[in-house]
Amino acid sequence: MESQEFFIAEINSKALGFVSLENKEYIDFIYVHPNHLRKGIAQALLNQVEELAVKAQSTKLKSHVSKAAIKFFEKNGFIKIQENRNERGNEVLINSTVEKSLS
Repeated sequence: MESQEFFIAEINSKALGFVSLENKEYIDFIYVHPNHLRKGIAQALLNQVEELAVKAQSTKLKSHVSKAAIKFFEKNGFIKIQENRNERGNEVLINSTVEKSLS
């Protein structure tokens, strides 16, 4: 996490959500508190990291996203590259690799 940049959305010093960007191209974390969903917070956070990536002349943004988040990312121009199955003990966690071209 030391190599990541974090951005926090807050109102009156109260955190509502955050996003992290690693190496100016990989979105590792994006989270919005459940009480503040559908208020544009995730969009503002995503816009922030995309602007940073463009200024850094990155050619793409990428992430591994949950089934719940994939529609949000697709709405923002990301394309699903592949589905991933991650085994953790007896559990299988499924997410998708997504990418967006910035050029």
